[in-house]
Amino acid sequence: MLEVSGVRVEHLESGASLIPEVHRWLAGDDFDVLIIDTLPRGLLGEIIARERRTATVLVHRDLKPEYADRANVQVAVRDYDLVLCPGERGPFNHPRLIETKPWVLFDAEDLLDREAARSRLGYEGDRHLVVVCDATDPMEAVGMQHVAGDIRRAFPNAVHVLQASLESTWPLMRLHRGIDLIVGAGGYNTVHEARLTGTPLRAIPRARLYDRQERRLRPSELLDDTDLPLVVARPATVAFTNGAHFAVECIEACVAQ
Repeated sequence: MLEVSGVRVEHLESGASLIPEVHRWLAGDDFDVLIIDTLPRGLLGEIIARERRTATVLVHRDLKPEYADRANVQVAVRDYDLVLCPGERGPFNHPRLIETKPWVLFDAEDLLDREAARSRLGYEGDRHLVVVCDATDPMEAVGMQHVAGDIRRAFPNAVHVLQASLESTWPLMRLHRGIDLIVGAGGYNTVHEARLTGTPLRAIPRARLYDRQERRLRPSELLDDTDLPLVVARPATVAFTNGAHFAVECIEACVAQ
């Protein structure tokens, strides 16, 4: 167990003991609301209808219909007191479904200015800065290395290409003002953070078990292997609305009822 600033994080080992351990934890009375992200039954069906001691909230992101259309999943959704859609509408319906703006880690005032962001990224030159995001899958990581090399060869005197790693640049959103182009996958955080901050994005929709990245990405955001994106100075970051604040208000109202 890890506890920082009043937030307790418990790690549960996978295996035969996982589901009983989750049930034991859910039967406790030391929390005020149960919030489940994305999968209403949990990964293994461990979140099931039980004696409820607290309010229950489902964070409903877009999901593949092969999962969402299962009867036991639809039944599980109906058991929640509140369903929140953070910036993209998923396939479930619920009498208390609320759509919000995307949820991101930072507000506009939290972002570093261009000079400070570039310094943190280790580049203080005057070329356009392209950040190629890392990937945890080894084959995808190799592919991103090739993309970075292609961009370097296409714009040898105009751009500086940085291959970002999770260890060195996370959370990347705080550094967006220093970046002229992000190249990555079509995951929720990458896409919505880039859109909110006005950072140009070119992405490859990756195949995922539940997530539909090809549906999330707009045509203008797709990375075309035959036509590398033109890299220009990024537009200024304008004010944006972080949907996480409204989501907190909705959850607090649900708990208060």
